[in-house]
Amino acid sequence: MRDYGVARSLFGFIEFLFWAGVVIGVIVAFAAMNVASRGFGGGPGILAALPGMLMAITSLFGVALVQNARATVDTAELTQQMLKVARDQLEVSQQAVKQGEMAQQSFAALAASNQPPQSELETPAGKATFAHTPGATDRPQIEATSEPEEPKVMGKKLTYKGQSGELIGGKWHLNGIAFESRELLRDYIDVYGRKPLPRADS
Repeated sequence: MRDYGVARSLFGFIEFLFWAGVVIGVIVAFAAMNVASRGFGGGPGILAALPGMLMAITSLFGVALVQNARATVDTAELTQQMLKVARDQLEVSQQAVKQGEMAQQSFAALAASNQPPQSELETPAGKATFAHTPGATDRPQIEATSEPEEPKVMGKKLTYKGQSGELIGGKWHLNGIAFESRELLRDYIDVYGRKPLPRADS
């Protein structure tokens, strides 16, 4: 930040001189008026006081000019302080934006690394896609590519390849696993064949 100490000191000294000129002008005016009035009357006394009065008035205008110049210095210093604050705020904002971008990139990388791997299994019913999520039960998402034989449905019971499912609450249940439709249940049995099917709590 630029220092205006020299200008302040100079303006202070000049202002002091102008104030001294005001005081001296007033003293000279009264003294001249007093002397002239004693010898020549009131009219000459006023004329004798004019030089001192002009000196005082001129010095007073000088004081006003100096104070105006000092106000200009004050404005310059205030502008510098405001500029410094604005630059500091801009730097903080840029750092916050950079940290936000780094956090977003880190979050995107973490999300990409946490995506569960998938595998496919060819079955007589078609292709089964498995999403392996750590800590969760592997349940195959079936994409049937061929039309398998229809299971036998008797009331709320479904029998297919030696396995039996039951319709409860609008969903087919088998070994504790709920299926939205009997086609998904059928494809699920196709994936695991006649082997013991995994339960939902296993």
